[in-house]
Amino acid sequence: MTYVYVTGAPRTGTTFISDWISDTENGYCCHEIADAIENFSSFHQIDEYLKLCASTGLDRKSKVHKFSSQWWGALKIKHNPDIIGMKQPISWPSAQTQPAGITTFLQQSDPHIIVMMRHPYDAIASGKSRALNTNNWPNYTTEEHCLFWKYSVEFYLQLTQTSHKTMFIKWEDLMLNREYYRKQLNEFLSVRLSEDFIGDERSAAELSDFKANVTLSGGVPANKSRKLLGAEDYHSIRDITGSLCQMLGYQLY
Repeated sequence: MTYVYVTGAPRTGTTFISDWISDTENGYCCHEIADAIENFSSFHQIDEYLKLCASTGLDRKSKVHKFSSQWWGALKIKHNPDIIGMKQPISWPSAQTQPAGITTFLQQSDPHIIVMMRHPYDAIASGKSRALNTNNWPNYTTEEHCLFWKYSVEFYLQLTQTSHKTMFIKWEDLMLNREYYRKQLNEFLSVRLSEDFIGDERSAAELSDFKANVTLSGGVPANKSRKLLGAEDYHSIRDITGSLCQMLGYQLY
């Protein structure tokens, strides 16, 4: 069994990657189950819950509110997956504040970890758009969004100092070079990801539009959601994420 953990700040592509894995014949990536496994005292309990979700779609069925923004039609259940895991689009400031169930999973499953990242202007603007236009998104402040972003980068940097099998993907790179990353993920997970998968949230036209307008350093300056960011938002984003953006090659202006 190969275990996988997909993480990153909210609105950075974690759902796209996890659903791409679940779209395969032998893989299933559970959707945000940190609360469900919080009180499990052993990895065996977590493993059994992962398999239950894979065989029933319980993790997705329990999130009826998600269907206002996801196109999860027929759930792709798996009774005997070779690859199983979870996606959790939030990192925590330290191991001490990380939920116990997540800590147990990371420590005992030896997972393949995929960390997603996206230009903070676009990630945070997308979060604000989701809160405004759906009923399934917490109304996070700009500072909270920035800290989620910061903790995700710091989590990845910590992983580079460990023996964990880790892959780091920028959303912008994924949009521009999806076939390259499909092959990289196939090798990383020993899986066969579909060439035609476009995700369950955006249309093919929307993805094409992102690809036409995205830059590696600036994200998507023409992103309509950025209109939701005001001067104070931009100031907070630069203040909290600036040094890490410089390290990652993201330009803030």
